[in-house]
Amino acid sequence: MGPKRKFDSTASEVGQSSRRGTTRRLPNRARIIPVDTLSPYTYFDDGDYEYICEHCAVFFWFAERLVRGPLHARPRYTHCCKNGSVRLPLPLDPPPAIRALFEDSNFMENVRAYNNMFSMTSFGARVDDAINDGHGPYVFKVSGQVSHWIGSICPPDNEHPRFLQLYIYDTENEVPNRMRFFSSSDHRNISPSVARSLCDTLRSCNELARLFTAAIDLCQTSDTCDFSVRLYNNLGDRRYEPPASGTLGGIVYADDPNACNYDVVVRKKGGQPQRVSKLHPSYIPLQYPLLFPFGEPGWSTSLKLHSVSEGRRHSLTVNMYYSYQIHDRHNVYSLLLKGGRLFQQYLVDAYTCIEQSRLDFVNANQNIFRSEFVAGLYDALAKGDNNAHDIGKRVFLPSSFTGGPRYMYKHYQDALAICRVFGNPQYFITFTCNVKWPEISRHLDKVGGAQAQNRPDIISRVFHMRSAKTFGEITADLYTIEFQKRGLPHCHTLIWVKPADRISDAEDVDKFISAEIPDPSTDPLLYKIVTDLMVHGPCGLARPSSPCMRDSRCSKSFPKMFECSTRFDKEGYVHYRRRDSPHRAIKNGIQLDNRLHDTGNADSDALNPTVNEVQNFVDGRYICPHEASWRILNFPIHERTPAVEWLEKYWWCKKAITWIRRARLQNPAIGRLAYVHPTSGEGDASEFASWLLQIGDGLLGDPDINDIHNARLIKIPEQYLIEAADNRNSIH
Repeated sequence: MGPKRKFDSTASEVGQSSRRGTTRRLPNRARIIPVDTLSPYTYFDDGDYEYICEHCAVFFWFAERLVRGPLHARPRYTHCCKNGSVRLPLPLDPPPAIRALFEDSNFMENVRAYNNMFSMTSFGARVDDAINDGHGPYVFKVSGQVSHWIGSICPPDNEHPRFLQLYIYDTENEVPNRMRFFSSSDHRNISPSVARSLCDTLRSCNELARLFTAAIDLCQTSDTCDFSVRLYNNLGDRRYEPPASGTLGGIVYADDPNACNYDVVVRKKGGQPQRVSKLHPSYIPLQYPLLFPFGEPGWSTSLKLHSVSEGRRHSLTVNMYYSYQIHDRHNVYSLLLKGGRLFQQYLVDAYTCIEQSRLDFVNANQNIFRSEFVAGLYDALAKGDNNAHDIGKRVFLPSSFTGGPRYMYKHYQDALAICRVFGNPQYFITFTCNVKWPEISRHLDKVGGAQAQNRPDIISRVFHMRSAKTFGEITADLYTIEFQKRGLPHCHTLIWVKPADRISDAEDVDKFISAEIPDPSTDPLLYKIVTDLMVHGPCGLARPSSPCMRDSRCSKSFPKMFECSTRFDKEGYVHYRRRDSPHRAIKNGIQLDNRLHDTGNADSDALNPTVNEVQNFVDGRYICPHEASWRILNFPIHERTPAVEWLEKYWWCKKAITWIRRARLQNPAIGRLAYVHPTSGEGDASEFASWLLQIGDGLLGDPDINDIHNARLIKIPEQYLIEAADNRNSIH
């Protein structure tokens, strides 16, 4: 019997769970908390996870609401269904056997191994397990490309069956065949009885397994019988029920008239494994049979948005699809969100699908992105493309691609522009996520006591609420989001304050920053916070195996020297007061003093340019589930106030074939020039940019500008011309 259809409950149907609140017209991150309303150590609690989306019944926090809206309107949350535009089937009730296993702690400890045992495709990626040394929470992390590969139906001669072949070859010894690929140490963690139960369950309910099992009789016929299994890419409307027989694919003997692009064709025997396209709806269910036990299809290019106004996008993007999937809903049991370590892998896999679709667009539209920059030739020469035949072959990753090298450098230039207007920042604050925050703990208790490490989506959402708040009034600020080795997000923030509030001497530093362990008798709460979260170590001789140790020394330069008072050195760096006080912290049975009080630090990465910038970016990236969920939910990794805009006075209108003056910005913003590489023409490019500005400001004399037949002709100085000939040194 198939699973029951889920009732698609909405906020209006669940009644009082959808509370009414008030919203104010505020900028996205201008929720300022007045400092004078807080006691010295007040914890600002964002409340419970109790508001419900009126369209798709997703739970959300009040602080996550869309802040733009009329006063006294119902709070709205748009990261789930885009205000009702995304409508997808809710998760099906899983088979009782699989649901019971997902409640078993021993099974969940090895859920990735069990999933790999029954996966029909191989997972191709460089999995970084170095961080999982048993001394901290588990995190799934990959680097470089992520791909899924599928082989033939029957294994090659003299080879053991693998992946989907295990469903149809030597089924009498299926469990031993599946366990053959585990090491002796892993064998102790894998239960043959659990494997047998999963075999029986998936054979009875998974439509993809049924499709491949149907080929058993054909495999046993004559070798002249040649056939293949085609998994369809173009599927019909989604239903709140398991896929019907024949809807996901079919067995074909010749050319299939229903074939579409990106179809997966699995041949009877022979041939090399083929890479499954990320655009195929079976890309995810082939890899995760335990999360999708019925083989229900995933995202496809045929999915459309619901009730979209004329002239707007109608296609449902891959980002919208995965963002919809990773939310808790009222009265809906989601096997995906219960997946633990397998859910971590799913998040990484899902985000690589999103990012790959964006990179594919970049690769397919290189001419569009190249035309964005006048200095494209200079950029090529500065990067080492001295051969003219190679310049057009460079794969260009534009600054509009989030997370790319040009994107990061553009924000660096924006930060310098803010410094030009407001001076040096007064505060550099590092803010790290704490999985023991009450909002996270209460939610995990509400959903069945899941471990925080297995809900990266909740960690990202709570941290995003935290990073969107500012204490007190500021003149400017900017922040960037990074992810630690174990995945937890942390925020580096620069803050500019009013001149009257700036730090002017060492005494002002002591008013805001302390590098000393508090007195437990007078400040017990602050003492607990500092000793639990802000004391480094132990390391050194007390613990030579500490992760911070490099060449028998602490890579973070601990312990620091005692300082009687705060001082500034010749370079302007602050040495905080660290007095030799009697207050100590106890960690792992070792006493730690003020020399190990950690005020935070920051690392930097070096980027090396290559000819294929897209491939270089993919090969060098590391993705963890926390970053994946952050990016799937479209949270910003950079933000700044006020805005910084390039000074582009005119833009090129292709339709009118002319230059049109750009409208003046309505909101306050800081302007800056587009960056010109210092090596571009040995400084001529910078001078040329300055000359162009003089044109816009009207600083050039009459001999340089001529108006002929309502057209303005501007003479370009010869030193800025690549090739000056036949009096054609003018632009229109």
